[in-house]
This record gives sequence, C-alpha cells and structure tokens, in this order.
Amino acid sequence: MLGFAIFAHTENGVYSLELPAPGTYNVKFSHLAFRDTVISGVVVNDQEFTVLDVVMTLNGFLIIFGNRDGSVMTVQAGTTIEIPIWGVTPAGNFEDSVIFMYVPLSSDDEVVTVRYPSREGDPRDTLPYHSYFPDTLVGLWDDRAILNPNPDTTPGRTNQDVYGFAYITDPRDPHNFFWTNGDTVLIATYVMRLSGNPQIWGDTVCPFQIGFPAIPWSPGLAWGMQDGITLLMPFATFQCLHVLEPPPCVYIAGDINNNDQANGLDVSYGVNYFKGFGPPPPVICENCPDTGQQLFGAGDVNGSCQFNGVDITYFVNFLKGVGPPLGFCPVCPPSDVAK
Repeated sequence: MLGFAIFAHTENGVYSLELPAPGTYNVKFSHLAFRDTVISGVVVNDQEFTVLDVVMTLNGFLIIFGNRDGSVMTVQAGTTIEIPIWGVTPAGNFEDSVIFMYVPLSSDDEVVTVRYPSREGDPRDTLPYHSYFPDTLVGLWDDRAILNPNPDTTPGRTNQDVYGFAYITDPRDPHNFFWTNGDTVLIATYVMRLSGNPQIWGDTVCPFQIGFPAIPWSPGLAWGMQDGITLLMPFATFQCLHVLEPPPCVYIAGDINNNDQANGLDVSYGVNYFKGFGPPPPVICENCPDTGQQLFGAGDVNGSCQFNGVDITYFVNFLKGVGPPLGFCPVCPPSDVAK
C-alpha cells in the first residue's frame, strides 16, 4: 500500500516514527516557519519503528526585533528606548506578499518596566510616548495598531501585540501588500522604558521572545498571505541589549511638562496627574532618592525628594510672588539647563 502521513514538526533532527500499518509511505513534515518537506518511498515493516533524518528549509520569511544587522543594541538604564521590527519576504515572487500580521513580543519585567501602545491602540490615552508605524507598507494598511500591553502566560513577563490588515473596506491595493523582494523593511517600532536597576548596568541582557498572551483568540506569531488562505510563521531573531548606566537627570526645576519652561501650565499638568486624568511627568530621575526608587525631579519644587500635592501649593505660592524660589531634591539635582 502507498500511504501519506503528515507530522507537525518543530525543528530539524532525527525522528522515530510509528506509522499505522506496514507499507510504503510518503511522509510530509510541516511547520509554519519552514517549507514543507516530503520524504517519498518510506518503507514501514510490521511492528518496527522507522527512523528518518529530516532537514527542512526556512520558508524565507523573516522577522527581526532590534538592529537590522543583528548587532547588540547599546541602551541606557532608566530611559525610553525604541525596538524596531523588520521583516523580509522571499525574493522574486509577488505571490509571497503578506496582507495580515499578528506579532506578539514578550519582554522580561525585570528589564523592561513600561510598554507603550501606538495611538491606534487607544486614541483616548494621554501617555507621554507611543509606539508607531512607518509611513510606508504596513503603515498604510487599512487597520493596524500596537495594542496595550497584557500579561504573558509566562510569569514575570509582559506581552504586547502588533496586528494589521492590509485592506478591509478600501479596494484591494497590492501596492500596500508587504512584499520586500528579499530586502529588510521596517514594519513598526516598539517604544518601551528600561528599568533603572543598577544590577543590569554594564550587562548584556536578552529580554525578548515571542509572546504568548493569555487570550483565547491569539494565533501566536503569524503572517497571512495574499491568497487569503495561507498562514505562516516567519523565522524570528531577537537582539540583546547592552545596558549602560542611566544618564544624569536632565530637567528644569518646576518644568513638570518638560517644555523648557516653568510656569502655570506646569501647575495644571501636575494637578491633572494627581487627579488621575493626566499623564505622568515625562522626566524620571532613576535611583533617587535611594537605589531602586524613582522621582519626578522637576515636580519636587520644595526639595523634599518627593512629588506630591505640597509641591503644587509651593509652586502656586511662588507664581503668586508670596513663596520662596523653586527648589529641587539635592540627591538628584538638575544636571543641565534647557536652551
């Protein structure tokens, strides 16, 4: 008899197979990140295992998280950083165009403390930073967003998803399909904040991996092809981070909104933040006043090394001319004066 067997496959290697009955089989190994591999004419004898040495070829679709050339990224602890996402489709065949993407990226909570969505993720948010798309290809798709972060199924990790559909209501426009012809092209850029923990200063850390969000409809890392049927998984690489000491805390005392001036607008900014409907001050002083702590340095105008409502009252009195000059925490004084 001639049979046909299909096996889910995770990596190249040697496999011992038990097929349903003696005979001659064509055995197909399949994995979303590899091209299907068929071994023909496999003879199976009664009550015997058949051993096959399987070598599969990558499907030619790649996704790169970090530097395009694969080099380690040099970053500073306690700062906001950008992690670009690059994609590659095989050269020579426009049929390999991508019209759907779902890209979950997981990060280690001890290294990355804040993940920012794109404005499309929640247009109502007032966050100081946002992840973003380029103004080409995926950035021109009908529907795309970098969603709010969510817990990963692995404890101590946070996942964040990029998703997109090339067209929904607009006419089908192949000019916007993601086809790179073998080139490496930008898909989107994650924006996130690193921990200021001194334990990672000077280290090279590798905090990223494919995410597994705790939501039932997640397909995992997946690209959908222009035929509207085929779903595949690009081969993913993740760049590590070489973490330098955090930069000095650069701010002007009282410049809570970080626009290079200290005035009444900063009072309003601080009040909105404390009432819970405004974003936090953009400038954070790491390891101040003590190791592992953070301080919104520009808001600590009474120099108590805390930022609270007392500082707002102090600021108002200064603006009215009935209070002393604006001060700052002596542990993390302003290290620069904005132009």
